[in-house]
Amino acid sequence: MRITKILIILLVVVLLTLVACASPPTAPTIPQSPASPTPTQEAPESPKTTPAPAQAPTPKIQLTNENWHLVLAEAQGAQKAYIGSPVILMGKVGQVMVRTGNETQIAIDTSFEEITFGERTAVAIRKDINVKEGNWVKVEGKLDSYWNTKSIIGAELKVPIVVADTVIIISRSEAIPPIVTVNVGKTITQHGLSITLEKVEIAVSETRVYVKASNGSTSKASLYSYDSVVVQGQNQIKPKQLFGEKDVKEPDTTLVSGTVTSGIIMFEPLDPNVRQAKLIWSNPRTEDWQLEFSDWIWEFSW
Repeated sequence: MRITKILIILLVVVLLTLVACASPPTAPTIPQSPASPTPTQEAPESPKTTPAPAQAPTPKIQLTNENWHLVLAEAQGAQKAYIGSPVILMGKVGQVMVRTGNETQIAIDTSFEEITFGERTAVAIRKDINVKEGNWVKVEGKLDSYWNTKSIIGAELKVPIVVADTVIIISRSEAIPPIVTVNVGKTITQHGLSITLEKVEIAVSETRVYVKASNGSTSKASLYSYDSVVVQGQNQIKPKQLFGEKDVKEPDTTLVSGTVTSGIIMFEPLDPNVRQAKLIWSNPRTEDWQLEFSDWIWEFSW
């Protein structure tokens, strides 16, 4: 009986051993290192923009009629780069505004072609300087500021203000100097009426024709400047319409016997590079209708 128990125990041991050998070996557990974080790809840095350097103000320059358009343009904006710049301007006085104290303010036209109030410049001068509307002046001083005002139709304007050190009254030909001066000095006489073309001045914005007439006949003569024309090449240039130009004296339109008149007929500018032209005046004649008058023609070159 005891032997049987021993055999049973041995059999159980053998069976357990066989079962253990039949099971697959368990893989050893490998300790894992802490998971490394997945590297995140950083976005490339956007290129750094270097801020543009602040624009330096325009250096102070000598301001004249030739570059005054820079000031007129700046006056309508926010810049003040030209404030304090020295000024030498020539222009025509369009308005005189008397202020209190020792100052008078005048408005001058600095453009000699299409004059508008927007092209006017206010000039502060001493009260003892006597200028009138229509005077041509030369102003030296400095650009002081811009004046907010309105035009006669209510438009907003900024007018440059110049504080003048000196103001000199000058002639029109000094303000608008000729590019070419042609001294003609040619006289034509018909039936006692004589007309001399003395000289021609060609400027940037106009042509000035200087004439002199003498009536040696016994009848009254008539000569109307609007009947004249200057021909240059294939172009005919008619007289300019003058509105309130008191500084331009035209020749008298009628001339009694024994009298003389002289004056300037204004035309649009000639081309100084063509170098020749002719003046044709159709209607100067006396009231003796029995006499025939031909066109008055002067050719001139330079």
